[in-house]
Amino acid sequence: MIEIWSPDIKFEGEHKSDIDVTGGIGLKAARGAKVAQNGIEVMMVSGQHPQRVADACIGVATRGTKVVYNS
Repeated sequence: MIEIWSPDIKFEGEHKSDIDVTGGIGLKAARGAKVAQNGIEVMMVSGQHPQRVADACIGVATRGTKVVYNS
């Protein structure tokens, strides 16, 4: 897992379009970077772990990927 990601970091993610209609992790990260570019904190967490989602929503440190924009 990548703890902090920015558009400067290259990675290869696999998009399984037959089960993922959201565009895959690459698209999520790219959209997150656009949001982060405006000074808004972005945290990607697994929806399979409801407590992580809840923690991220209230600013509690949790396992996931912080998306930042470096220009």
